[in-house]
Amino acid sequence: MPIGSSERQKRAILGLAIAALAHPALLIAEPAAAATKTPRASAAGKRAAASAVRVPAAATLRYRVTGRVRGIGYKADARLEWRHQDGRYQAQWSLELPLLGTRTQRSEGRLTLDGLAPERFSERSRSERSASFDAKNQRIRFSGDQPDAVLEPGAQDRLSVTLQLAALLAAAPKRYPPGARITLQTVGVRGAERWVWEVRADETLTLAARKLPCVHLLREPREEGDIGVDLWLARTLEYLPVRLRLTQDDGDVADQQLQAFDMQSTGR
Repeated sequence: MPIGSSERQKRAILGLAIAALAHPALLIAEPAAAATKTPRASAAGKRAAASAVRVPAAATLRYRVTGRVRGIGYKADARLEWRHQDGRYQAQWSLELPLLGTRTQRSEGRLTLDGLAPERFSERSRSERSASFDAKNQRIRFSGDQPDAVLEPGAQDRLSVTLQLAALLAAAPKRYPPGARITLQTVGVRGAERWVWEVRADETLTLAARKLPCVHLLREPREEGDIGVDLWLARTLEYLPVRLRLTQDDGDVADQQLQAFDMQSTGR
């Protein structure tokens, strides 16, 4: 059956929405310089390093996504599955959209004294692209024809970054007062950048039928056309991501908000 013009328009709009949501990827993701640099393990200070992170409990979180692309609104459902066991982790984020089906991001790797150490990150819709982390040679290798990138200490991918932020804040919340900045190399499937997050004043959000005190993190756009990212991590849910909002200077917006959750360690 031929696709009518209205359906073509819907597909174009939803395709733009997917592209926007995939940019930070729960998304979610410079502690700049010395005061905010990710703590590193050392032979002389393993006890200090051991408290550098506290990863959140395994959980499944379901979100409602609303947004606007070129003045037209849309809605979608998303889900984050976070698992870890025996020193390894897996995270998967799925976005379900009418007509376009499901887009998935997946991150897997090791858990270390410094937190998450990704080994592979992938994105799949109609086809799959990926980035592999070669820690031994300090390289990031991409599928397709993208050139390699240098792997920096503490690097994350666009999915693991929100969970690494959660682990840093949970271990030492007083280390990150409003105004603190967190810098992490953040890897997508086509390249790697340094992302700088600024800690803003706490906010209490009403999500999933409860009031949640949250740390608000902001990644400002770096240049014209770049995407701004607001991320809220819930203090009472082990700093898991409960809201992610993406904005562009042309007025496009995507807002992902928690609707329901299940945390395995607490049975909540």
